[in-house]
Amino acid sequence: MTDNSITSSTKKKYRQIGHHLKPIVTVGNAGITFAVIEEMQRALHDHELIKVKLNIEEKSERAREVKNLSTALDAHFIQLIGKNALLYKRNPSACLLYTSDAADEEDSVDLGGRRIIK
Repeated sequence: MTDNSITSSTKKKYRQIGHHLKPIVTVGNAGITFAVIEEMQRALHDHELIKVKLNIEEKSERAREVKNLSTALDAHFIQLIGKNALLYKRNPSACLLYTSDAADEEDSVDLGGRRIIK
């Protein structure tokens, strides 16, 4: 997916949400393996927005690997700060992303100050 299909205001919202997330997947010294990609696909399906920790020392290599990951997963690259990257992929069967804007939605559930759109 191209990064252009998400507006800058939407990316900003995802960055705000992602700030509070803990990394779901850690890419270790072995790099990006089939098992890592499979786990990230599952995580993106379950959560839509995930934080990934890349234990890669070289900054340029981290940036390259994140771009490769987003392409392999058909996901949007949202942000890379240090060794943490945010990736987003919409789940077509249900919207699972937490947003504070969902408070006005009738079809939303309160989850400790955050709401989830159904």
